[in-house]
Amino acid sequence: MVRQRHGTQQESESRLRLDASRLVQDVMSDPRLAKSGTVSNEPRKPRAKITYLILKWTLFSIFFALGVGQFIAGDILWGYRGRYVKKATYFPPDHRVFTPEELKQYDGSSPDKPIYLSILGRVYDVSAGRQIYGPGGSYSFFAGRDASRAFVTGCFETHLTHDLRGLSQQDVLVRSLMMQTRHCILMTSNPSLVKSIASWKQFFDGHPRYYNIGVLQLPHVDPASPIPAPCDDDAANHKEPDDVL
Repeated sequence: MVRQRHGTQQESESRLRLDASRLVQDVMSDPRLAKSGTVSNEPRKPRAKITYLILKWTLFSIFFALGVGQFIAGDILWGYRGRYVKKATYFPPDHRVFTPEELKQYDGSSPDKPIYLSILGRVYDVSAGRQIYGPGGSYSFFAGRDASRAFVTGCFETHLTHDLRGLSQQDVLVRSLMMQTRHCILMTSNPSLVKSIASWKQFFDGHPRYYNIGVLQLPHVDPASPIPAPCDDDAANHKEPDDVL
């Protein structure tokens, strides 16, 4: 009987020591403990609340900037029309390789199909400008083809081709431009031509409603074939990208 009581007492003491040890561990792990070892009355700041505050002020800053832009510049985006406001930037279309015959099917003659055009072998969807590039539009002749030469010369009757030969007016090679894709390489040496082509490419690449959808397999240009005749300056319709919507 004495042994049984002694064993029961030892078990009770062991449980008390174990409970005391757990209590000490719980108290020491409490983040509300101050350096003095006393428990602070301040409530805990859960991580979710901190995340909420960060998100709240971030959204407030964004909407504040948009509102100020609308008030000062009349545009919530402060006039920005770059790639980051284009739907195709976040949902890019499947790029494909077109033949000239395939591209011709998207010249705007069918209202059920989009309108595509090509410059330097890069194909762009310009369906948002159907009133410009569609039938009856002021630039309908660009649709369904690569008319890089006409983009440069402004001759919209005889220069609707990708052939850029003969556009250099200098005997010495001053500067060269190579626009290379998987299927075409175009070269020219006229500095003013380089600038003009680059500005048109930047226009289509940066337009908020037009976007690149693929490349065009440009037909081979026979070096022995006649170079397109110079365009009469009086008949040429020189346009800059800023003049086109």
